[in-house]
Amino acid sequence: MTDSRNTMTDEVYFIVPGEVVGKGRPRFTTRNGYATAYTPKKTLDYEKKVRDAYLNEYQPMRWVDKEPLELVVNAYFEIPKSASKKARTEMLLNEYPTKKPDIDNCAKLAADALNGVAYDDDSQIVSLICHKFWSEAPKLEITIRRVLKGVEE
Repeated sequence: MTDSRNTMTDEVYFIVPGEVVGKGRPRFTTRNGYATAYTPKKTLDYEKKVRDAYLNEYQPMRWVDKEPLELVVNAYFEIPKSASKKARTEMLLNEYPTKKPDIDNCAKLAADALNGVAYDDDSQIVSLICHKFWSEAPKLEITIRRVLKGVEE
């Protein structure tokens, strides 16, 4: 990841602490007789939180335009307070959260939030890996790495 301002390693990793939010569907309203689409406030606030977490670690580092990237998103969801100690242990070791938000919406929010910050456009993402896990502390872990093409025969 390089541009005229900096030089970067092949991989970055950062954490967004707190409850994980997925990309919300656009909402519509009518203004002056015209339909207008807007992004929900919860989505906008979480996108800002993702950007800020990245910038706190890597400002002003950014991959150059057209460089192929891989995005890894690990979403950790808090175990419900009502779960017994035995159930908590079972969830941490053997279960995955099958609850909202959908994993694709978590990845979409992360990719969109980093547009113009970590990379020029999320079209540079050519590989995407996503996971959902239970955790004692909710968070979003994001790794961005340069994709190196293998040796061709």
